[in-house]
Amino acid sequence: MAPFNALHLEGRDIEPVQAHHSEWSLDLLIDYIVDKHHAYSVKTLPHLVDLAVKVADLHGLKHPEFIKLRHLVASANHEVLLHQEKEEQVLFPLIKQIVQIELDGGPLVSHPASCIKDPIDRMDIEHGLVHELFEDIEALTNKFELPKDADDSIQVLYTLLETYIANFKKHHHLEHDILFPRALALESKFL
Repeated sequence: MAPFNALHLEGRDIEPVQAHHSEWSLDLLIDYIVDKHHAYSVKTLPHLVDLAVKVADLHGLKHPEFIKLRHLVASANHEVLLHQEKEEQVLFPLIKQIVQIELDGGPLVSHPASCIKDPIDRMDIEHGLVHELFEDIEALTNKFELPKDADDSIQVLYTLLETYIANFKKHHHLEHDILFPRALALESKFL
């Protein structure tokens, strides 16, 4: 399992969304999302689940909110990793096929990638569900305000959760505001 400092610093060091992201090719943007944001989720979420379990086990009697937090973190882990798998196995390959068709100068008619709107709509719905989980986590932790009797395990959990959620928001912005609209615009050229 990755140490806390490495995960925290990695999440903070993923560059903020910049104007140049909107200028990248769709292939490059997808690879960046997978290599940076998805990889960070795969490394960080299981660690967050373990920390949430530890905190709930140690402090759940005195702080019952940690029991609920454990469940929210486990749900977020499940939803995010399943969501990313769908993106990587279904949606992103479809977008890359459309990019390749454009590069080849070919028509999109009767091609399996002829409609990415439905998968994008499903991804947006799933993003919304994950955002609701994160809003619940932020509300439950009072925006990561530490309890007066917080020990190191609670502090590490809150810090890593706050870093992870901020990273996920950047990830969502790249997909929802840059990748998906540009992919739909590209596809529309061929329909």
